[in-house]
Amino acid sequence: MTTKRTVQDVLDDCRKNDEQLEESQEELEELQKNIKECQKKEMVLEKELESLKINLYEEEKIKFIECDLNTWRKHNEDDSASSSYLTYIYDGGMRNQGYFEGLSELKEKEKDHFYKFINDYFYYGYPLYIDRNHRDSEMTECELAFAYGTACIQTLDWTL
Repeated sequence: MTTKRTVQDVLDDCRKNDEQLEESQEELEELQKNIKECQKKEMVLEKELESLKINLYEEEKIKFIECDLNTWRKHNEDDSASSSYLTYIYDGGMRNQGYFEGLSELKEKEKDHFYKFINDYFYYGYPLYIDRNHRDSEMTECELAFAYGTACIQTLDWTL
């Protein structure tokens, strides 16, 4: 047996519905405000991120000079700043050999960056910035290649 609804029952339901609608409208306005703030913050963070990224090739602070050992020797004998001779080997074959011009002029922060990303500079031609703390973060192709021996860099230092 169902109870018949009264006018008061309907009025009560209307009032509850109006209250719920008002609460939902307030929540929606707050969410829309929050979305706008997050979008502004995202733009600021993207600009900050771009300003912190370093690409020494793009900034023309370093240049890889492909050469043989004799040319490198002559460079070090003629230049007051000696450089290391690097051989990049990938998949069993020599890909690049030579030295980096401009390393001695780099600031300490730039040198730290270079040695942190040296594998990327050879593998990709630029530093690959990734979010290491992202839940789906994995090793990059470059990291895998160097970890499993598919890629390596051999260094020969200049000594007098």
